[in-house]
Amino acid sequence: MSASFRRNGLAIIAEVHLPANVKGTGTLLLHWGEVALICALLVIGETVVHFRSQILVSWLVSDWALHNSIEAAGAIGGLGLLLGCLLAIWQNKDLFLYSVCEIVFGVFSTFQASLTLFPKLDLASVVAVATTLYIISSGCSHLVEAVRGEIDRVTLAINKGSLQEIWPRATLPEPEA
Repeated sequence: MSASFRRNGLAIIAEVHLPANVKGTGTLLLHWGEVALICALLVIGETVVHFRSQILVSWLVSDWALHNSIEAAGAIGGLGLLLGCLLAIWQNKDLFLYSVCEIVFGVFSTFQASLTLFPKLDLASVVAVATTLYIISSGCSHLVEAVRGEIDRVTLAINKGSLQEIWPRATLPEPEA
């Protein structure tokens, strides 16, 4: 796997192995705005994970939220509703990037939830892992839908003769002169 910087974005290039020893390359183009958003989300996520102890002992969490649990739950519920609406808008606007982030978040969450599974194997941890599997499944489904809708993002270069060996009815455009 390699990456290539292009004028309109970052191309991620992977070697593809198909049946009948057919080899090719698959290229996925991420536009620069998408790369910036992915990097920003990674930085925010890393900051929250890295500084979670400091966040938990801050005045807002350790004192106010502890003594005002109903207000804190309401604030978290309202924030959840707002973020959920923003995520729905993002999903409708750019399904491809949303699905990639959904899969990455699901894998990260699966790892974090799995850390609490053993040795107790309590029900809350099992439900948390199952929920993350749902997130990953949803992300994969959205990714397939996005690729079907935006097939120009993914290009596949295959040796013409080899492709016709595994798919005899395949017709490839003749190279432009």
